This record gives sequence, structure tokens and C-alpha cells, in this order.
Amino acid sequence: MLKISFIGNSDTRLVEALKAKGPAIISVLMSKVNQLMLQLSGYIVSQKLQGQVLHHRTGVLAGSIRTIPATLEGTTIVGAVAGAGGGAWYGALYETEEAGGTGGVSHSWTITATKARALSFLVDGKRLYRRSVTHPALMARPYMTPSLEENAGEIETQLRGALDAELNKP
Repeated sequence: MLKISFIGNSDTRLVEALKAKGPAIISVLMSKVNQLMLQLSGYIVSQKLQGQVLHHRTGVLAGSIRTIPATLEGTTIVGAVAGAGGGAWYGALYETEEAGGTGGVSHSWTITATKARALSFLVDGKRLYRRSVTHPALMARPYMTPSLEENAGEIETQLRGALDAELNKP
């Protein structure tokens, strides 16, 4: 979550300008949030999922990264980047809060077959059949949260710049 506050002598000027230019400011900021979230999703895919944190194998996780268009929820503009949906469900395991990104371990999971011979494995030349298989836990490799943290300063700077530009229009 990114929070921007305005503190100082400019508060009175800001409040008056916001009253007069409210709809235009909201429109500009929503557009800027959409642009910045698109840039953030690109950063996640090109930096975090191409070897910096996780290695590109099939592209399924990278393909799941998407921007969620900005919305106005009361007095808050909300925009986001989401991922790890559909076939890339495992991406959420890398981002788990329990692991915290400090090399901890995320949850293990069990795959259960509905048919007795559905899960087969070739081990030392012998075919083994299992009804369920427990996958070992994955090491935490957060890629979404660190991306936001690494880009938060630039996001804030660009939002402030967009706001200043709109406030300074005649």
C-alpha cells in the first residue's frame, strides 16, 4: 500500500485547489496510477521473474501478472498489480507472509489423485503409482512486495509531480 500525505504550509493552498479542481485532479491521478501500475507490472516481469528472484521457465507466472485499473473508493484512489492466479497459483506460495522473504519456508501442499493410477512416477526404471504426493515446501522468494518497495519512492515522486502539474494549471 502506498500512502501520500501533504504536511506543511501548503495545506491551505492544497485544500482550496482541491475544492476547485477536484474532478480534474482525480482524473489525472487515476490516469497516473494506471500508468505507474503498468510500469510496476513490467518491472516485476522483467526483473523479478527473469532471474533476479525467480527463473523464467514456462512463463505461466509472468503471464499471470496484470494491472488492476484504478478505482475511486470514497476518498481513496486504488490501483494494483496482481498475479499468481489461475495456473500460476504457486506464485502465491513464494510471496507468503509466514516466510516473510527472509529465506523462510512457505507451506507444503499435497496433490491427491481421484483415480488410483493417476499419479505415476518412474524411479530407477520402475513405475510407481501413488494416490497422493506431498510436495516439499518452497523457499520464500517474494517478488511482488519487494518490487513495490523498490519502486515506492519513484511512484510517490511521479504522483506528486502529476498533482503539482495539475494544481499549477491556470
